[in-house]
Amino acid sequence: MHIQNADSSMAGYASEEVSSVLSQLESSRTGLSTHEAKRRLHEFGRNIIAEKEGFNVLFRFLSHFTNPLILILLFASAISAFLGERMNAAIIGIIVLFGVLLNFYQEYSADKALKKLTDSVKTTVAVIRDGRQEEIRTSDIVAGDVISLSSGDMVPADARIIEAKDFYVNQSAITGEAFPCEKTELRISDANASISSMINVVFSGTNVVSGSAIAVVVKTGKDTEFGKISSKLAESPARSEFEAGINNFGIFIMKLTFVLVIFIFLFNSLAKHNYFESFMFAIAIAVGLTPELLPMIMSTTMIAGSKKMEKKGVIVKRLSSIPNFGSMNILCTDKTGTLTENRIELVKYTDYAGKDNERVLFLTYLNSSFQTGIRNPLDEAVLNFRKVDTRSYKK
Repeated sequence: MHIQNADSSMAGYASEEVSSVLSQLESSRTGLSTHEAKRRLHEFGRNIIAEKEGFNVLFRFLSHFTNPLILILLFASAISAFLGERMNAAIIGIIVLFGVLLNFYQEYSADKALKKLTDSVKTTVAVIRDGRQEEIRTSDIVAGDVISLSSGDMVPADARIIEAKDFYVNQSAITGEAFPCEKTELRISDANASISSMINVVFSGTNVVSGSAIAVVVKTGKDTEFGKISSKLAESPARSEFEAGINNFGIFIMKLTFVLVIFIFLFNSLAKHNYFESFMFAIAIAVGLTPELLPMIMSTTMIAGSKKMEKKGVIVKRLSSIPNFGSMNILCTDKTGTLTENRIELVKYTDYAGKDNERVLFLTYLNSSFQTGIRNPLDEAVLNFRKVDTRSYKK
């Protein structure tokens, strides 16, 4: 048996009868047994969209020392110690260590706060097992589980609907459409249908607007449509523009220092013919060129910014993201309305000729105010635009 990564696509399941889908998943309308569900959970894993690797304290701490600027300062500290200037070496070392510790502590604290916040929100789903309904964590459902969905529920996995009654789902997270979609148990004829055409399938990450339904789980975790989109969340974050800039600046300082040391050493050697003294002088110049306080200044500045954002309910996981947002002039996104407030606004009403027509607004308002089915975003936009007196009308 190979349930989790079944060969059939979601469109394939949508084009089949419910009995055929249940047969493929080796399930039934009364759900799985508790024993079989545990076995599948152990074999195929938990219903988790994307899971990052844990916070490796030692590795994360040491990674802060890979910055070219930090390496230059450590080299300068070592040279100072070699020249006998132990006080200077200690000061540079302490400044570097303090800056790294500030960065590390902030990122570690943010990671812990986010994990605590995530752990405090545990969603559950009504599932039918051993012929009776019970509430379990969404992370514990498996392919073949029969789940019960009602108004306000989040859909925990991709599932084929078995029964539905006045069932509407907001799937803007998947398709970008702001209007709720009506879902039914009827099969579709197209085995290659698009996501928006699968009227008998609900997807992970969407939410139920109204009605109720019974569905059988087909795909969970990373195999869901939402899981495929969210898989990038588990990848290592790309280097930000700020980090790239600091890295390039460090390399520039390194090259500049190297060129100056060579030049000063050769010039002094030719002028004084004292190679050791010339070398020591060139090294001293190199130590003087290194910006010892720059890493600590950057760390303290970004930490101050993260504290201000924390007061407004924003957790900053990576300090380097603060300069990125601060330098942003224009943010362009697609699907306006879906990614912002998921709300539609009425801005103009016209007749067939494109002219403003109050009767058009009145009839539209009348229709929206007496709507008894699900009130969609278009009705809300009309009703919120302007109050129209409809007391003399009744349905």
